[in-house]
Amino acid sequence: MSEKSLCSCEAFTDRVMESDPPVAGIREADGEGRPGPEAFELVDNRFYHFDGQAARGFLQAVEELAIEEADGTLLTALGEFTSFEAGRERYEQLAMALDRVEVIGSGKAPRPIRRVKFISDSSGRCRDFLAAVYAGRRGSVWFAAGRISPVRRQEPQGYRGFYSFSARRAERLRQELLETVSGRATGLPEYARLLAIDRFAKQLDAEFSRQKQEMLAAVRRLQVGDEAYRPGKFASDLEQGLTRLQQWKNRLPSVLEQVQCGKSA
Repeated sequence: MSEKSLCSCEAFTDRVMESDPPVAGIREADGEGRPGPEAFELVDNRFYHFDGQAARGFLQAVEELAIEEADGTLLTALGEFTSFEAGRERYEQLAMALDRVEVIGSGKAPRPIRRVKFISDSSGRCRDFLAAVYAGRRGSVWFAAGRISPVRRQEPQGYRGFYSFSARRAERLRQELLETVSGRATGLPEYARLLAIDRFAKQLDAEFSRQKQEMLAAVRRLQVGDEAYRPGKFASDLEQGLTRLQQWKNRLPSVLEQVQCGKSA
């Protein structure tokens, strides 16, 4: 049975875009994990590249939705506690609205807020992640992004991540965050597993698109009677395309192993 989403993708991303300050700096992530063109329609369970402001805009959107739902639990990972004060008023509201609120961060803990539990990431195991996991009576919504090392020193800090409404994955990610910060685990296998799936799907989609365009171009050459392009050459090109697909089939075992073990491609 499919899970019912807490809200539509459009409604959630509109909330992100309307945050204060306004969010920009979101790009597609290609099959190699590199940033691509600017992203306009953000769908769930698909990885994107975010600048720091955009990634925090998603955290804020999850927090605000949790306040409106007024029940359930929220776990956030902020990287460092220094960013907490900007959202203190929001967390005071969350403490009154929800059953449990937990915040993971490194550095000096913020001033206490009644019914908000601050979890010290003294080892820095979660420092490279920004995450917000909300689970309520009507459903779940969560966002997770991993820090990307800048290619050039002067480049701003970037993140690669995604949002989802999956309650099962939300609980899995929540447990992995708590186990990682406590030292019982290393890294976030669920995040790495979904990244491996995303990259492989995008690589496969790009290969199918390329082969489709090549085959359509070949068919057009036959249709217009290109003297230099004989049916034998078309058959040879088709065979090469099928060979490339076979190579993709041969890659499947290693990809499935990455997915099973929670390793990024």
